[in-house]
Amino acid sequence: MSSENEQYAVDDEIATFFTKTPVSREACDSLAKELVGGDCVVPVVVQGACSYTVYAGYELSQVVQFRLQSLELKGQTAALARRIFGALAPDVSFRRQLGNESMAGAGQEPLLVSGFWKLVPTMAVPSGI
Repeated sequence: MSSENEQYAVDDEIATFFTKTPVSREACDSLAKELVGGDCVVPVVVQGACSYTVYAGYELSQVVQFRLQSLELKGQTAALARRIFGALAPDVSFRRQLGNESMAGAGQEPLLVSGFWKLVPTMAVPSGI
């Protein structure tokens, strides 16, 4: 199939991601609200293959990311990026794990809440949200 016939569909990407973990999207959204406050969670427009990332909090000004355990974002890597790029790199911090190995089915794994940070003030949430 040629790439010109393929279309990116964020809902399909999110659904595919959640086949890789026993944790539900609803559990992630609920935790995002708990961590940063607010009552609204909006998925970022383009999702990565190894994580589920959302805007949350007051005026959707925070980002919360749920990453597959095997693809953990190492703290040392995030700290190095911050030293090199300063405020252009997000301030990432590990918060907790969702799920455990005993919950996981074949080919599934827990999620790490690998970071949440304030968006750079010059960045904006895409219109239409």
